[in-house]
Amino acid sequence: QRASREEIEKKFSGMVKPDAKEGAARRLQRDKIIDVVFEALDDNRNEMLELREFRDQFLDRFKGEISESRIQKLFEEYDKNGDWKISKQEFREHTLKITDKYNDAAFLKYMVDNMN
Repeated sequence: QRASREEIEKKFSGMVKPDAKEGAARRLQRDKIIDVVFEALDDNRNEMLELREFRDQFLDRFKGEISESRIQKLFEEYDKNGDWKISKQEFREHTLKITDKYNDAAFLKYMVDNMN
């Protein structure tokens, strides 16, 4: 069962503090948030996102806004080792890469918006 936006926001509450410094503490906070998002996307709870799961989540969340070919490309970007599964580590590393320049507020908005 997919977590609602409210449930995800509740889990995020207090995870990233506005005064978080660059470095290890800030990275740890972001890692925790990314893990919550990964778990929300992992419908079958096997700690891997398969293409079907990834595709279904994106099609459900972005009805008519994203093509299946774009979803396939995104999946391949996340799946660094090419095994057709996205591990939590692959998900975390790619998400951190694409959100690296975001301040904490923008990072949280990105993560929550992509969960709804």
